[in-house]
Amino acid sequence: MPYPWFCKRGGFDFSPLTILSYDESMTTRDFRVFLEPDEDYGGYIVVCPSIPGCYSQGKTVPEALANIREAIDLCLEDIESAPSW
Repeated sequence: MPYPWFCKRGGFDFSPLTILSYDESMTTRDFRVFLEPDEDYGGYIVVCPSIPGCYSQGKTVPEALANIREAIDLCLEDIESAPSW
């Protein structure tokens, strides 16, 4: 079962992931992510359910969280650059 970012697991205190958009308005966005141990990989899988297809992984919890921050940034850039017909 995946663990939401706000729970404590294995001595880690998950904090909210905040993504800053560096435009004139300096928008702050908070995203809930779910972290799940991956026995095959030996690390963690992390998913951002509010952005379809946005997921990542890492060997450690800090690495997985850093990777999902980058994945969220890239997904948001892709969404914002898509043409609005």
